[in-house]
Order: sequence, then structure tokens, then C-alpha cells
Amino acid sequence: MGKNDKFTPVRATCAPSRKVFRRLFGIAVMMLLTACVAVPDDPPNPTAETGPAPSCCSRTERYPAALVHLVELGAPVIVPIVGSIEFRKGWLESHPVAEAYIAERLRPLDIVAVVAGGRASLVPGLFDHVALYIGDEADMRALGLWDHPALRPWRDRLRSEPILVEAHRSGVRVQRLDQVIDVDSVAVLRPALRKAERREAVVRALDLVGTPFDFRFDVSTPECLFCTEMVMRAIPQLRVPARRAYGRPTVLPDEMARMALLHGSGLSLASYVTATRMDWRAASPGDLEQALETAWRPKKAPSH
Repeated sequence: MGKNDKFTPVRATCAPSRKVFRRLFGIAVMMLLTACVAVPDDPPNPTAETGPAPSCCSRTERYPAALVHLVELGAPVIVPIVGSIEFRKGWLESHPVAEAYIAERLRPLDIVAVVAGGRASLVPGLFDHVALYIGDEADMRALGLWDHPALRPWRDRLRSEPILVEAHRSGVRVQRLDQVIDVDSVAVLRPALRKAERREAVVRALDLVGTPFDFRFDVSTPECLFCTEMVMRAIPQLRVPARRAYGRPTVLPDEMARMALLHGSGLSLASYVTATRMDWRAASPGDLEQALETAWRPKKAPSH
């Protein structure tokens, strides 16, 4: 985020007063902390999809609606602050071999879903974020895109390193792979696309760079985008089901990960890598299924 555009739009349009901001920020922190605490044991949604991890993504409204709407008033200020909170570096940073393992298996248009346990997040479920892998010069030449005008601003970077496109709180941007996978776990989700569709998706993704971030996480507003929405705009062939949360349609990163476990969904799991402080491993689809199930399993409130 640039020095001059950091918070200027917010101040000019809908910035809360300092007193109101402190209250809103306090509520956001409270919501963040309660995400780590047990929640009431509600029954699963009876209309939840069948297949792996049936409880996945079925309880998206974890906070009182009134609190969410209140926090939204200051979201353009609060979300960047909460998103910048980092408790520690990702465990994968300690394992260069694991990062190389991930990089070697990536292909253009792979969706990189990440679990960033060392960062603050208000996103429910297992995965915090997704980004779209574009590739490097060799990948673009293989797709016949190297001379396409959409790649002109990025050719120098593509010559030196692979790039990804992601919807960040500062807007849709191009990012380095090592920055995206500075996390604890990575799942690589591969869409089933023909070569022509892959070419079109690369161009669409790069054309989205600069689009403002969607602080309401509403997939029906193409003028601003959040992470999964950006991927779906770049790859319209994806049929990821949207769920209504707090009065708007949204798509969680976990929904994409869950689709990759379903036969015939248009997404497949190319790799899944998890790490701890001491070790890492290439995990299985069954491990991902279990991790999703655990993340969405209703927790018992602690007894006193």
C-alpha cells in the first residue's frame, strides 16, 4: 500500500471519529479473539452439501449480526490493521525444502490456499486466503502469451521469478511466491481448464490488478474484490457455491478446498503441505478432509 493512498479514501468518505474508531477496533479485536474460543454447539445445517467434510462452511455467521454491521462502518480502516497483525513467521519459512517442493509442483492458474496460523484473521474455517499462481517467463511462453499486451508491465518480473495475483487489503496486486507461502500450510488446487481457457484466465487475472478490495466480502459486487472472488472472476468456469452470510453472498477459501476433494467438481488437489516449527510433510487428501472437518466441527463451550 502506497504512502499517499493508505487511508485517504477512508478519511474523505466514511472514516469514523477517533472515539468511534477505538470502539470499532475494540470490537474487531474481540471478534478476533472469540474466533479462537469455543462457540455454542449448534447442529449442522441439514442442507449442507454431501461429500467430504459435510460440516465445512455451514456455520459462517459466528458473530452477532449487529456487531458485524457495526464493524463494517470502519472496515476500510480496521481490516488493514487487523490483517497486519503478525504473531510469528509461517512455519514453512523454516523449511526451504518444503517451499521448493511446493514451487516445483505449481502450474499456471493453480489456486494457492494458505493457512497462516501466525497472523490475525477474521476468516472462519481452516484457510485464511487464496491467491492465483500465474507462473514465470517459461510458463507464459509455453502458453503462447509472452507477447500479449497484458504481460507487458510484468515481463521483467516474470523473467526473474514466478508471480501470483491476489486480492490484498490494499487491492488486487501481483505478489511473489515466497511472500504468499510464508505460512503454516499450503494446498494447491488445480482447475480443469483447456489451454485456451488458461490463456484467457491469465489475461483476466492480470487485468484485475488494481481493483479495490471488497471489505464486505460480497461476490455480487465486481467493482471490488476479495480473494476468492478475484479467483472466480479470473476463472469463470469455476462453479463454487456461494453462501449467504450477514445478508450477502460470499465464498470462503475452505469452500474451494472442499471442492478439490469432490470428484467432478472442476478442481483437484495437486498438493497439500503442512508444517510445524520442527518438521513438514506432504499430506494426503484424507489429511485435508480431516483438517477441514476439525476446523468446522462445533466446539463445546468450556464448563465452569
